[in-house]
Amino acid sequence: MATRGSLVQEFYGCLILLRLLTPHRSQQQGGGTIDHFTPKQNKWHKFLDNLAWLADYKIGGETVTAIAVEYTTNPTFWIACNNHLSPAALQHIQRILSDLDQEASSDSESASQLIRKIARESVVLSWARVKDYGRRLKATMAAIDDQKPRMTLGRSNQGFFEK
Repeated sequence: MATRGSLVQEFYGCLILLRLLTPHRSQQQGGGTIDHFTPKQNKWHKFLDNLAWLADYKIGGETVTAIAVEYTTNPTFWIACNNHLSPAALQHIQRILSDLDQEASSDSESASQLIRKIARESVVLSWARVKDYGRRLKATMAAIDDQKPRMTLGRSNQGFFEK
């Protein structure tokens, strides 16, 4: 019997072969084209992308994370990481999912509090990344402040005066 790994490799091999054999495959339907190889972005995809971003707590790509959901009777979240998933990041994701699961109220004040809580906890987990983003933003702003404007707003036949 084939192992799970070899079945997955065979599956992806078939996908690659299909893509190579049909590079411009599209189906006309209702006046538009449907690309079978472009994933559709729905709310689940966006949620999982954002959840994975919250688990990526360091700069440099070592903690890049992907999250998928398998829904049978209850959703099972599958997490993959470039290096290894730290216990702190795993606990953070579990806490977020638990908090969201318990948030049954449609009260906007309660939802706002939960958003602030998740944001605070995410910043605490990712303080090094947040600090690096702040440093990069300051450097970018300083570089912009040091530059002379390339054009000024004014009235002319072209609408702008070039310097």
